[in-house]
Amino acid sequence: MPSNWLYVDTNFPTFTGEESPNEKIDTIQNYMYMLLEQLRYTLHNLDTSNMNQTALTQFQNYLTEPIYSRIEDDEGHINALILTAEGLSSRVSDAEGNISEIDQYARSITLAVTNGETSSVIELMAGGISIASREIKFSGVVTFEGLESGQTVIDGGWISTDNLNLTGCITWSDLTDNLQTQLQNMAPELPEYIQDTYIDSTEVRSPTIIGGDFYAVDRSARAHMDGTSFELYNEGNRNPSAIISSEPNLVQLILGAGNGTSLTDSRLYIQKSYSRSTGNIAGIVYVSADYGEIGITFEDDGTMGFLARRISGINALELTPVMPVPSTQGDPGAEGPTIEGETEKEEKPGVQLSDDGGRLKVELPSGKVWYLDDDGLHE
Repeated sequence: MPSNWLYVDTNFPTFTGEESPNEKIDTIQNYMYMLLEQLRYTLHNLDTSNMNQTALTQFQNYLTEPIYSRIEDDEGHINALILTAEGLSSRVSDAEGNISEIDQYARSITLAVTNGETSSVIELMAGGISIASREIKFSGVVTFEGLESGQTVIDGGWISTDNLNLTGCITWSDLTDNLQTQLQNMAPELPEYIQDTYIDSTEVRSPTIIGGDFYAVDRSARAHMDGTSFELYNEGNRNPSAIISSEPNLVQLILGAGNGTSLTDSRLYIQKSYSRSTGNIAGIVYVSADYGEIGITFEDDGTMGFLARRISGINALELTPVMPVPSTQGDPGAEGPTIEGETEKEEKPGVQLSDDGGRLKVELPSGKVWYLDDDGLHE
């Protein structure tokens, strides 16, 4: 094996012209063997001692400086490569505006493809993956396994999962035009108001909401609706604490716990009813556990009825007020106004009610007078 390159130079084949072709071939072949051995030895023992300082400096600069490379052709294809100590970036584009990019850094790898109008981006990070695209298509069976427990499998038209928890909100406007059209074709009888329905984690808005039971957030109370009533329930109570009921010819508000709309002790009833025989009647009635029904009624003919066992200290008093009707004919000096065209009506006996300086004066048929004011009913 030659010891240095000088030996290779001095033994370069030379011929006098008297050698035969075979001798020339043998000489050249032997030289090639020797040259191969020299190259093997040199390349296997290549280090800084085999290089001059200028070449060594150039190699070091090539290995430590950033690399910027750009290749393009006449058809508009461009390939750009940037290599720095922070990361690697590659970009490929064409004359039509299609671009693909790969950016690799210590914390993330990003792949992006765009055509100027739409784009798809996949970002891979240590804590997760972000995928953004107008359309995402998976082929085959997709399995999601959580870090804690549970598994979700998606295959074609079905989803199998251990636990499904949805948050956020989806409105009609969030759906694509194509999906809206598909849903409308699937359910052509879908009412128009469903397109104005909004639902999120704290609010439901819709022109029409149909349901039976509505619960408070902490489930401490609930409201129940059916065809004729609206009922409010407190936690732990089987009977409603308030009812608004609307039936044919009867509307009522009931306050106090009880079963249905039946008269029950300790409940207050505010009612308005109508019948052909009596006309409109309104009333406020409280059912006392000891004394039964207590209340006031109002009728179309001006009658106000009292129902009570005691009124401000008067025992067993039943008032049936009848307002006096003054005479409209006769002596001009008679009391009461005269209205032309009206006929005289006979004054009926009963309790006389009148205003007495801001208090109600109650005159009984017996002649006894009572006054109703802020202090109650008194003589």
